[in-house]
Amino acid sequence: MFLLIDIGGTHTRIATSQDNQTLSEPVIYHTPQAYLEGLNNLKSQISNLKNIDQVCCGIAGSLNSDKSVLIQAPHLLNYVDKPLKHNLEEIFRCGAVLENDAALGGLGEAHFGSGRGYNIIGFLTIGTGVGGVRIVDRQIDHNSLGFEPGKMIVDGVHTLEDLVSGWALEKKYGIKSGDIFDPEVWTEVTRVVSIGINNLIVEWSPELIILGGSLSQKLDLSQINLQLKKLQPFPKLPALKRAQLGQASTLYGGLEYISSE
Repeated sequence: MFLLIDIGGTHTRIATSQDNQTLSEPVIYHTPQAYLEGLNNLKSQISNLKNIDQVCCGIAGSLNSDKSVLIQAPHLLNYVDKPLKHNLEEIFRCGAVLENDAALGGLGEAHFGSGRGYNIIGFLTIGTGVGGVRIVDRQIDHNSLGFEPGKMIVDGVHTLEDLVSGWALEKKYGIKSGDIFDPEVWTEVTRVVSIGINNLIVEWSPELIILGGSLSQKLDLSQINLQLKKLQPFPKLPALKRAQLGQASTLYGGLEYISSE
């Protein structure tokens, strides 16, 4: 049995798979900001599970070169520089692998969701933060430091994440992003996201762009396409789709990640 974990800046999700194809109903709870509390919560949630063969954990942040320790995570500061891989292996008494949550999200969509049938995919997820990945031939593309499209500069000063993430919108408007209903706000977010997608297209040359994350549901894809037509140097735009797996994309990506090892 595989155990799949997604530790996000706001929520943690846990599921299992017995057949390498389907997931149990995910358990979802708010991510504790204290590292030890986070580990204890994981342990308590699976205390009744037996015979776990391997664990895959997606986490919101950048990992070190051997993918054992989180080295940068603006929304999980207390998890940085902790021996997460080692601790997971101690708790569950089996091998564990770590990967960026957005990278696994793109992998999940490539195999089980909106990316099926495409070879080169750009995945952008907009939630508490902004992340993404390039998928080539149904695998996370080769890289040396990972992918952080949310950190691209889009106006000469600010990053994409600075302007359109849930954290940024809450900071700017003083309310949760899900409670913002002013259409002018979302028109501006759509404009900025379109610039970010344009940059991904010219850098990654994908066949498909997939938009995931809770905030992507607020965006009008037809308006993004109109913006892209004004910006793009290419005669044909890649397809643009929403993520099909929703908040489970990282869990499905984790399943593919360890199934193919």
